[in-house]
Amino acid sequence: MAGPRNIVLCFDGTWNSDDRASPTNVVKTHQALPASTAAGTRQIRYYDRGVGTGRFDRVRGGVVGLGLARNVELAYVWLSSNYHPGDRLFLFGYSRGAYTARSLAGLIGLCGVPDPERCASAGRPVAVVAHQGMAIYRQRPGAARADGAGRHVAEFALSGAAVPGAVHFIGVWDTVGALGVPVTWLNWIGARRHRFHDVRLDRHIRHACHAVAIDESRRPFAPTLWTNRPAPGQNVSQLWFPGVHSDVGGGRPATALSDRALLWMWAQAHAAGLALRPEAVQGLAPDELGRQGNSMSLVYRLWGRYDRPIGERNEDGRSLVTGEGVHFSAARRLEDAATSREYGLGVAGRTLVPALEAERVGVVSPAPGEQEPHTFHWDAPP
Repeated sequence: MAGPRNIVLCFDGTWNSDDRASPTNVVKTHQALPASTAAGTRQIRYYDRGVGTGRFDRVRGGVVGLGLARNVELAYVWLSSNYHPGDRLFLFGYSRGAYTARSLAGLIGLCGVPDPERCASAGRPVAVVAHQGMAIYRQRPGAARADGAGRHVAEFALSGAAVPGAVHFIGVWDTVGALGVPVTWLNWIGARRHRFHDVRLDRHIRHACHAVAIDESRRPFAPTLWTNRPAPGQNVSQLWFPGVHSDVGGGRPATALSDRALLWMWAQAHAAGLALRPEAVQGLAPDELGRQGNSMSLVYRLWGRYDRPIGERNEDGRSLVTGEGVHFSAARRLEDAATSREYGLGVAGRTLVPALEAERVGVVSPAPGEQEPHTFHWDAPP
């Protein structure tokens, strides 16, 4: 059998798809993946268009939140059909897709991944085993493990059809809301049936990266951050980036800010072993001084403003957000004479500036690949 491969699953956000004129960072990531690394490691990719991309499910899936479990299950079935023990799993997602990626990681942590060879030996179709795993995942509410699902998980593991699963890398842009969609009064329709989704940072995840928007102040778009303590040997980084939701995850014609968040994510994934096409990097134009979007339409102004808190700490002085930091691009935007006054008087002036002045959060320097991206060996990860 060939050596371990990189299995890459990409999940787009609500109302996004790969055929839009302004692609998201998830689309760009999916399109930037070569078939193999320079050293010959194969890379297999999967793309999920997200919820709410069809004509009839824009409201049903995009606003109410239905369809999330279906997307998780379809990805799990695909993964089960393509996974070999030892493969490295990379998960990427933006907005609603970020929630989907995190939920899939939760499913993998609970049930493992069905192994095609073991399923064949047992005479059980791999898709049937995957559906069984999803059914078990649905039984447990939230993060509770000491319930009836525990017995079924044990039986599922003892069946021998699945192998323990580990997520090598998960990278998400601006996870928002309770189900990956903005929190509105409509969410109660599907809230109870979706309690089983586990989007925590569990110990089976090796590398976890989250790019979060500083200037997104729509109240329904409160971020869903990782807050539990990391496990030993686990690398977690949640960095604040300048801009609103789409300035971090992409999907706007102006890409200066979102390309900066994309380049950071690519640098983190590359350090974890993912290869990217150098020509894809050549097409990026990151600029932390670029024009910022305005997401506060009249409808959202009626909801009221919500400034995302930065650098919050508990009574013991420990950060409430795991691996929290400020990307250097946000600090440069504050320091630049052309943008500092306007930027410092906005959301960043109320959240970022006080956090930096009080030293509740630190600025993270550029990673290898961010400084000289056009000469970096993107196709040859370590």
